[in-house]
Amino acid sequence: MRVKTTVTAVVLLLIVFCGCQRISIYKKPKGGDEKPHINMKNPIASYEEPDITVRINRMRAVSTDIYRDVLIGDWVSAKNKCSGIYSFFNIYKEGLLKKGVSDDYINKTDASFKDLMKFIEDKKSFEARALTNEISKGFCDTLYSLIPTVGTEFYNMGYYLRELTLHIEKDDEKAISDDFASELEVWGKVREKLLPIYESDVVQIDEYFNTLSKTLKEKDFKLAKSIILSLISYLELIEMYLTNLQVQL
Repeated sequence: MRVKTTVTAVVLLLIVFCGCQRISIYKKPKGGDEKPHINMKNPIASYEEPDITVRINRMRAVSTDIYRDVLIGDWVSAKNKCSGIYSFFNIYKEGLLKKGVSDDYINKTDASFKDLMKFIEDKKSFEARALTNEISKGFCDTLYSLIPTVGTEFYNMGYYLRELTLHIEKDDEKAISDDFASELEVWGKVREKLLPIYESDVVQIDEYFNTLSKTLKEKDFKLAKSIILSLISYLELIEMYLTNLQVQL
């Protein structure tokens, strides 16, 4: 029993420090030859106004890229991407309003982009990442209001993990606990739908969360941040695969 426990611990640490290896999302899903066999009767492209939802999702994805650029100190790339999605946002303001998105959200997001550009120009890493994550959350919530499925809620997993990292940096224990609880709540919903398609990936993500939970309890925040980075990369690969197949969870 002790040997098994030791082996498991070593495997998990290798996952954390070596990043995401080839994962089973590249394999054919169980019970199907080419595509997942869950409910695919309404892919994203069939919604009433696909250009709006597709563009919102693209801006959401690019906002997460900005977070990563700032994290590694690539300020030129961060500035270019911020300018790009801000331009797209301005183009689609009218369409968002027609879909029922509030003026308050439009105005708040507009102001946030202007503040973000300043943070990037001043190379304020924490402030830029925190605001980028809030902008991303706004896109997540807007998508969910237009396409209220577990699939669109899946995007919130990245938000809470990034928020968790930010609060670890501030050593805010209550916020850390709240972020992790929110992350597990979203994962519980997504897990139920993902399990029939890619069971091995679900098991591995569960292991990530188990290891992260233990690490947070032990307050080994350096290791926790490494686990979070690896888990975000893992989730982004699954997100990319499901999006390309237009799977509706």
